[in-house]
Amino acid sequence: MAVDCSFYKHSNFNGASESFTLTNSWRYWWIKFGSTLRNEITSFRATASNGRHGHAYGFTNLDFKGDYAALNMRNGWTCW
Repeated sequence: MAVDCSFYKHSNFNGASESFTLTNSWRYWWIKFGSTLRNEITSFRATASNGRHGHAYGFTNLDFKGDYAALNMRNGWTCW
């Protein structure tokens, strides 16, 4: 499984961004970041590949708490 995910400071995938790629078969992989975006994320998108489905979540608060947005993708899909 591979999931490519990008978070953007402004709507419609504009402004500063941070990205990561997860390329393993682990069920979960937690990534904390926000220094470039200063915790101001307005949009994000992700793509699943390598024959597996993928999921990406963006939380409003530290430690994966608060409101969140979830992207659930089948292999080859890009969601936003």
